[in-house]
Amino acid sequence: FALTSQLAENSRTVANGRELLTTEILYQTSQILSATQDIETGQRGYLLTLDNVFLQPYIAGKKRLPGHISQLRILAADSPEQQRRLAMLEVLVEDRLSERELSMARDGTSAGEIQLQFMRDGKTKMDAIRRVLSQIVSHEQELLAANRNDAKFAADNVDKLRSLFSILGLTLVALIGGAFWILVRQRRDVIDQRVEMVAAKRFEMLLQADNAELESKVARRTASLTICWPL
Repeated sequence: FALTSQLAENSRTVANGRELLTTEILYQTSQILSATQDIETGQRGYLLTLDNVFLQPYIAGKKRLPGHISQLRILAADSPEQQRRLAMLEVLVEDRLSERELSMARDGTSAGEIQLQFMRDGKTKMDAIRRVLSQIVSHEQELLAANRNDAKFAADNVDKLRSLFSILGLTLVALIGGAFWILVRQRRDVIDQRVEMVAAKRFEMLLQADNAELESKVARRTASLTICWPL
């Protein structure tokens, strides 16, 4: 029971740790998606207007993005599968950070041509980034669900064992009580037997004393008769 309880406690600890880890991973993936969307928004705004004001979201997102990816890689360090997804994500993000379209706009390429190329590639790249992030999130949620199930299974086993041991405990108490009652009964019977033996012995001794006294009286009476009627 103690071992099972310890295993259940360990499972709860692992599940709680996984829940905290998953929460942090979900936060980092949301920040990566947010930064990537800011980059795309900034690029799109600049290509439409050629106004540097619209590059602010692009610059801010580009500055935030590496830190979130690095943090996510650290959080998922124990999962080779997640590391492969992160490597793929880094390639997609690096491509999304490309300044091809911005350079073309600065070089005087027509806005319509740039927008067509940007619209053609942008959605495909963002869909790929969202897909990888979704896979990362799904994997973590599956791990969290598995750990919760393990913790619940261990807790259920502890409850079952607790119920079993309660029944066994009550049974043991009943058996001990029964054995004690039998022991007391046997001891009482032994005492009763001893009392009966002592009483029988005393009765026998009294009977022998009475017989001896009677024989003595008979002998004295016989002797007196012999003296009175000599042969």
